Amino acid sequence: MDATSSALCDQKVKAFLLEYRKTEVQDAFRELADATRRKVEDILKGLNPPVTAVVQSRPKAYASLETKLNDMATNRGFRD
Repeated sequence: MDATSSALCDQKVKAFLLEYRKTEVQDAFRELADATRRKVEDILKGLNPPVTAVVQSRPKAYASLETKLNDMATNRGFRD
C-alpha cells in the first residue's frame, strides 16, 4: 500500500471516530442494532421449522471501537 492510501485510511478512521463520538450517532447505531436484532429474530421464527435462538446486539463503546479500528488500520488487508 502506498503512503497516499495509508493516509486516506487513517483519515477515514479518524473522521468516523469523530462522528461516532457524538451521543446522537451512538444512539442511532444502538437503534439500528436493536432493529436488526428484531428482524433476525423474526426471520428465524419464520423459517420452517422455526429456529429458536438467542440473538444479541450491542453497539461498541467509543473507547473499544477506537482501539479496534486503530488496530485494524495497521492490518494491511484492512487498509487495502
